[in-house]
Amino acid sequence: NKLVCFMLSAVLLFTAVTVYGAEVKNTKAENRKIFCNDEYIYEINDDETVSILYYTGEGLSVTVPAYIDSKPVTSIEARAFYGTRIQTAVVSEGIRSLGDEVFFNCSKLKLVSLPSTLESVGKGVFRVCESLESVNFGNNKGVLGMYMFYGCESLKSVAFPEGVREIPKGALSYCKSLTET
Repeated sequence: NKLVCFMLSAVLLFTAVTVYGAEVKNTKAENRKIFCNDEYIYEINDDETVSILYYTGEGLSVTVPAYIDSKPVTSIEARAFYGTRIQTAVVSEGIRSLGDEVFFNCSKLKLVSLPSTLESVGKGVFRVCESLESVNFGNNKGVLGMYMFYGCESLKSVAFPEGVREIPKGALSYCKSLTET
């Protein structure tokens, strides 16, 4: 398991250097603090907060933790749960941002609960989660992203929080079962 974590960390670091090539000089990617536990590959940021990079666990029901290594988790980065077999996800209070396509192509995902602390979401957070039936926004301020539920064929209704003034571009595209918002 530690070997897999090491290899995934090495691939992630190589990808960061390759993809962001010109920016490496400015961001000092070689000094990133990337770690691994039984469920996540994560980064400890300069401000001592944690960003989750990838989910490596095998659980079908996931609660994204509020703390890892006694440090607050504040973000889940782009595609962190991409294509996993999870069925339910609870994003803990304290998490402030979800990157692009965090749960993209999680075809078994049915239920999600989002925290009230959420301040920003990227594009396509639940894109092509074809089994997604329900998202609990809780006391969330109404943070939505473009293409948020794109292709969520099983989504029947969405109870948006009161703070939602506008539904972003493509947020509900191809939600064939949607009957009420």
